[in-house]
Amino acid sequence: MLALAKLVNGISVDDHTQVRELPLNTLVRYYRVAVAAPVINPEGVSLLQTHFSKDHIATLLARWAHIRSVIWLRDAEVLLEDEQGYLAFLVTRSAMEWAIDSHLATNGESNPSLKRRFEKLARRFSQTSMLYTEAWVLKSIGQRTPADYLTQVKAFIGRVLPQGINPAPSQPKLPESVRMFDIGTETFL
Repeated sequence: MLALAKLVNGISVDDHTQVRELPLNTLVRYYRVAVAAPVINPEGVSLLQTHFSKDHIATLLARWAHIRSVIWLRDAEVLLEDEQGYLAFLVTRSAMEWAIDSHLATNGESNPSLKRRFEKLARRFSQTSMLYTEAWVLKSIGQRTPADYLTQVKAFIGRVLPQGINPAPSQPKLPESVRMFDIGTETFL
């Protein structure tokens, strides 16, 4: 566990490459130790926790998700230019979700379990807040074109994330739920 603390504590949030390459499960393990309530050996756990910082993991998670949001938004634009509308929508939605996660981490919701983002939004800002309402509407493409959806999500991200984060370009990646496969000389999703 001390090696985990040394690794994560040694990462500067300004080093976008280092932050981007950090696996989510590393953030999760660090967070869990930082907030753990000891069942046995409270003295040992308390001593271990002196090497872990909930503030650092919140700042790191916010930057980690922010970088992903910027990258995925950039990737969505490339996919849209390549006339891959459905994939552009999926990647745009992921960019919005990363932006929400970053905003939540910045505002006290630093648990890196990302699957409950709308519950966290409701708890932190209320279901009637503009932030929650807009995020909920953007959760799906609805009747919008992929280009309109991308424009609206970019505007949303511009309102919830600070500007100035510009990580090095990456290759567009499909969401984990989408798989590509080849049959003969053709590629399918």
